[in-house]
Amino acid sequence: MPQKNNRAAPAPRVVRTAPPPKKRRRKRPLSKGARITRKILGMIGKLFMTMILVFVITGCIVGTALTVYVVQYIDTESPIDLNNLEMSYTSIVYGLKDGENVEVQRLHREENRIWVDLRDIPQALQDAVVYTEDERFYEHTGVDFKRTIAAFANEILRILGRTEGRFGGSTITQQLIKNINGDINSRGVDEKIQEIMQAMNMERKYSKPQILEAYLNYIGLHFNTVGVQAGANLYFGKDVSELSIAECASLAVISKNPSNYNPISNPEENKRRRDYALEKMLDFGKITRAEYEEALATPIQTVDSSKSPEAEDNKTTDQKNGV
Repeated sequence: MPQKNNRAAPAPRVVRTAPPPKKRRRKRPLSKGARITRKILGMIGKLFMTMILVFVITGCIVGTALTVYVVQYIDTESPIDLNNLEMSYTSIVYGLKDGENVEVQRLHREENRIWVDLRDIPQALQDAVVYTEDERFYEHTGVDFKRTIAAFANEILRILGRTEGRFGGSTITQQLIKNINGDINSRGVDEKIQEIMQAMNMERKYSKPQILEAYLNYIGLHFNTVGVQAGANLYFGKDVSELSIAECASLAVISKNPSNYNPISNPEENKRRRDYALEKMLDFGKITRAEYEEALATPIQTVDSSKSPEAEDNKTTDQKNGV
């Protein structure tokens, strides 16, 4: 008998066919205006990227050169020694009257200066100077970069005619450096960089109280008078330790512009600036509201120094102050 074929019939073959290709739409050609616009934008983009690269490269070169300069300056510059400053001091001649020593005459060559330790300077005078001249004195490390940048921006606006006022960016430490070096009127880039580096070096070597003490003994107060002790004697006939809050504020503001702010020549300007100093002291919590109002209402009694040798000499110490 013939055998049966038990093999299953092969499954039908499925043929997959790809979908018909989509018909690609031809891009519409750009108009002449669009082509010009794209070309211009491309050129602007390339120019912008080129400028960025130029600025980055220039910044790297300047930064490297400045770093080398600073490192060389730090290695070669001798720090200022506040303990051995060359200063001329006033000699006081005393005589005996009714069994007591009384001052007869003061002898000095060019500057009337009497050194006084910081502990003998009223805290109100210290605060008035700090918070009108350099309110971040106790926070910065010799240079207040925030104020420096603001002063630079203000100077640009002034040149462009956008503002009339101007202010300096120097800290108390920088002003002390200028006074010691005698370069108050030097405004070159080289002098400014050296001043910044010296100020930072000074802050590393000396404490804030030491720097403030030197500064208060170095500020010019008009009529050939330098330092707060001689200033207190000249304007109020008192030792600096005896000054009231109002007198402290009055003395503190003179150094900003000695010929314009001293209470003998310009009492109105001194009063205006003094009120500003008192307001700053109040804002920073250095005096109470009651002390502030009392000081505002307190009239300043100055010694009539208009006929003093200092006044007649007409050699002021306006250049002893940097702003």
